[in-house]
Amino acid sequence: MAYRFNKDEAIPRAVQRVFAEELSFAVGQLTGSKKRAEAVHEARKSIKKIRALLSLLGPTARTLDRYFRDAGRLLSDVRDRVVMLEVFNKLAEKHPGLAAATVAEIRGNLRQREPHQAAEKSASAQVAELLQKAPPLPVQNLQVETLLGAADATYRAGRKAFKRARKEESSENTHEFRKEVKKHWYHLRLLGGDAAVQRLEDLHQLETLLGDEHNLSVLRHRLKSEVETSRDRQQIRHILEQIDQDSETLRKRALEAGERLYSEKALPIPKPPALARAPQHLRARSAVA
Repeated sequence: MAYRFNKDEAIPRAVQRVFAEELSFAVGQLTGSKKRAEAVHEARKSIKKIRALLSLLGPTARTLDRYFRDAGRLLSDVRDRVVMLEVFNKLAEKHPGLAAATVAEIRGNLRQREPHQAAEKSASAQVAELLQKAPPLPVQNLQVETLLGAADATYRAGRKAFKRARKEESSENTHEFRKEVKKHWYHLRLLGGDAAVQRLEDLHQLETLLGDEHNLSVLRHRLKSEVETSRDRQQIRHILEQIDQDSETLRKRALEAGERLYSEKALPIPKPPALARAPQHLRARSAVA
């Protein structure tokens, strides 16, 4: 299942195909996979891909986008509870000098907060039912220029988010930047063609840096929110300091990468050959798709 438009594929047909593929995959994961946590993760990725696709369609898709946003949020808590233990384990492995007793206690607390199978199954079933009832895709009179204009607007929004993150470094600003980077990455996967291969790789690396920083930020907030006594604060102080240091390193690397990838004022790749060559032809095909 390739998340991209095929060469010479009519635009409405391409959009409908990708939408149907990702929707079917998400439902299949939630209803048929025995690896529940992995299924939730994969379904959330497909929902994000669908929302990125919808963002190319303009205002006509806003209602449908909200539908998938709400569906994705139902899975967020399940996924976040699993991710926090994974993030903490990586932190502890990277820094073996952290106090072993404190690490063991935090790990035990995070394990207790992992979602039970019944909760995972219930959330999965609820979202699968929602996805199967999704409203139809609005592709009437869809033109190539609409998609390309939306992709360029996403790039420009990412450039503004980068400037905010650079001007005022914070987890909130880098998280907003990450969301725009991810959407831009998805758009180029659909539209970019061979001209975007290197940029796609660079964007994926940038999004990974920003994602790792965000996960550490969420972990830090969770650990601090559970502190009840001065003894607890003293116990986790060194762990919080290490999280802060790692987060700062990740933000710095991400901003350096963002400086390279968001230096141009407009989308810095040529129109994909299949789209740029004959938009009138594609619109003619769209009318009968």
